[in-house]
Amino acid sequence: MPAQQNRSINELIEVTSHGDKDHRYMALSDIDKQLQRDDVRINSQEEVRVVDAILKSLTDPVNDVKTAAVKCVAGLAKKVKSSLIAGICKKLCELIRSSEKDNAKL
Repeated sequence: MPAQQNRSINELIEVTSHGDKDHRYMALSDIDKQLQRDDVRINSQEEVRVVDAILKSLTDPVNDVKTAAVKCVAGLAKKVKSSLIAGICKKLCELIRSSEKDNAKL
């Protein structure tokens, strides 16, 4: 069963870069559901791919997609190595600083 779940996560990772915003949103929502499950295990290669996909989605032009990506971050913290969590935190901080600079220009 875990192999099937991992394949599902891999397929969902691919969909996060789909041209249709609804597909990206649903893929992230499904990834979040998978990350919340205790029986789902992610190997080190998949960890990097899912972290990259979610971090990329945090800069999506569609707010709903960004929101879905933010929801995935908590699940990531439970599933990935601490070295990857440090990278997630760094990216979140960069995005906050960038947002603050953009708001200051207004």
